Amino acid sequence: MAAQKGLARLASLYAMIERMRSADVQMANGAVEAVVCAEAIAATIRDSQVADGRAALATGCREAWQVAETTLGVTDRRIERLQQVRAEREADLAEAARAHRVSRLEMEQMERIVEKTRLQERMEESRRIQSTSDDRFASRSIWMETQRVQDAE
Repeated sequence: MAAQKGLARLASLYAMIERMRSADVQMANGAVEAVVCAEAIAATIRDSQVADGRAALATGCREAWQVAETTLGVTDRRIERLQQVRAEREADLAEAARAHRVSRLEMEQMERIVEKTRLQERMEESRRIQSTSDDRFASRSIWMETQRVQDAE
């Protein structure tokens, strides 16, 4: 029984680790989505700067074109940094997913061990009960036979 409780505690520990790994995956996925969103915003800003630069060229406003080009350069560098960050976060997400798969497999293995142990204990208990019942039946049969022999004498 103590072994069963120890295994149950160990199984709950494995389940807790699996939940933590699942949360890690969700957080890593959220981080990737945040960078994707930031990239989309930066791309929209970049498109706006390109349009502003073209409009400035069309109207002949050199200062507005220079501002648009400078802002475009800054935005391009930001997009490059975001792409690097996205690659890093996707790597983190892949590692978190791998760790989650491993912990999930370990948890399932532990659950199978616990279930197997519970089944063995139930079978042993059933055998003990049957053995006790058989002993009582045999004892009663011998007692009744002894009583019959004594009554016959």
